[in-house]
Order: sequence, then structure tokens, then C-alpha cells
Amino acid sequence: MTKRISRRGFLRWTLGAALVLAVFGFFAGRWSSRIRRRPGRRLRFFTPAEYAVMTAVAETMLPRIPFHSTETVEQIDRSLAIRPAAETKDIRTLLWMVEHLPPVLDRRLGFFTALSDADRAAVLRGWASSTFAFRRTGFQALKYLVMIHHYADRRSWRSIHYEPMELPGWPELPRAGSSRS
Repeated sequence: MTKRISRRGFLRWTLGAALVLAVFGFFAGRWSSRIRRRPGRRLRFFTPAEYAVMTAVAETMLPRIPFHSTETVEQIDRSLAIRPAAETKDIRTLLWMVEHLPPVLDRRLGFFTALSDADRAAVLRGWASSTFAFRRTGFQALKYLVMIHHYADRRSWRSIHYEPMELPGWPELPRAGSSRS
């Protein structure tokens, strides 16, 4: 037997839900991504807001590494631009969710790009260990994009003490710990 809800209870619940949606809609329309750094080149895949989110994700995932975040994210932008749309359609949705869902899923007031470094790290940890498969998979996709493009840059190799093999035709890189810059 189902419990009947009274008319007053129904109206109270409906009014509360409408109020929550109105407040969220009011703020969602006024909050925008905080663009901390401008790209050095014209973007080919990302919008400026998506670029800001991807830069914030990259800076959060690589906090102590000498990191050229704008160059890494610009490289991600270039590599996604040449991929077929069917392969990249979910990236835009993923970046929108990372930016806009912290108030809902992580109880953090503000968009991802406006959060402090510690709060952004907590949000990404929440994505990595979530019970929702779409969040864990989304985190892995972002981590893959950031890591593969960061460590593909030869300048990042010194930070992990990687000594490349000498290959004919490749310019010589300074050795880790050497005084040459």
C-alpha cells in the first residue's frame, strides 16, 4: 500500500524544489569560468571556458612539477582538433561537468575554475574515487590527456630524472642535475 501525500505536503515539496531550482538557475547563469591564463595561440578545439577548465585540471594534477600549463593545454587543443568529432564529442561534456557540478556532487560552492587549489584537488580526488563509473572514467580521461601531453614535452623529462638515449639526428638535451639550462 502506498502512502498518500497530503495536498499541503505536495505543495510544500513542490515549492521547495522550485526554490532550489530557481536559486541554482540564478547562480548558474551568472557564474562563469574563471579564465586565469590566456592561450598563447588561437584555440582550435576548446572554447575559452573549456580551455580555462582544462588548464585548471592540468595545474591541479601537476602541482609541484615545473609546468608550462598553457603550452600543455594548447598541445591538447591541437591534438583534439585533428581527431574525428565522434572521438572527441564527450570531452566537451566532461569539461562542462567538471566545471559546473562541484556545487551539486562535491558540495563545493563555486565552479571548478574558481575553487582554491586544495578544493580543486579534493574535487578531482572525488572524481577518481567516485562510486559513479562516469566520474571515474572521466577522471581517467582527463588524467591521460594531461599526463601524455605533459610528458611528451622533452622539457619535462628533467623533472622525472629521465635521461634520453642518444639518437642520431636528435638535438642533445642537458643532463639532469647539470648547470646548463
